[in-house]
Amino acid sequence: MLPMVFQFNPYDYLIETNDAGELVVTIVRKQNINPRIRYNIHDRGHVMRLRELTPVLKELGHGAVIDQQFLDLPLLFHYGRSDLSVDYNGAVVAPDALRDVIYADPALLEAVENHRLISYEDQSGDRQLHIALQLTEHATAVGALDIVGYQDSVVRELRRMNGDFNNAILTAPDGTLPTIAFYPFRAGPFARDGAKLKNEYVWQLAAGELATWNVDLTSVAAR
Repeated sequence: MLPMVFQFNPYDYLIETNDAGELVVTIVRKQNINPRIRYNIHDRGHVMRLRELTPVLKELGHGAVIDQQFLDLPLLFHYGRSDLSVDYNGAVVAPDALRDVIYADPALLEAVENHRLISYEDQSGDRQLHIALQLTEHATAVGALDIVGYQDSVVRELRRMNGDFNNAILTAPDGTLPTIAFYPFRAGPFARDGAKLKNEYVWQLAAGELATWNVDLTSVAAR
């Protein structure tokens, strides 16, 4: 799902954002048969008043947009799903697909401890995708896995399984192709694994957050 910005009627919907950046919606229409009170739809986004947005548009030189304003309704900034999937250039990519690629190859299944899809914002404001795989302690010590070969084959299999992802790579702007890396046990973005009982298969990182995780972006998917 592509990010969207649109106005809504606050007399029909009360929209909040929780600490995880997810939209929490209360339907306040009397006609609604099935009421929803602070219902978490597991989409990421936030609400902004028009009077807050107007100075930003003016600063960026979008005077024509300001001239078209005629309703002082709040705006909903909607970024996409917050649950187990990421958006890459309009394509939905799920960690289950990455899991299926790992499970289909005995060598990968034995060597990989965990996997994670990391969606992050780069310095230019573009949304990027990094595919991270953590090696087991044994595989890290032995070092027998063909890392370079599997970096190519994992992306190739993901593209084969997901036509939308394949097309997203083909049409991606320069500098936004997905990256993939295998990490030693408890290293890079997996450095804090083990502190929680539940594995984290998806990360949505804001601008600047990626730098704290020692992520390897050297292997870029071929178009």
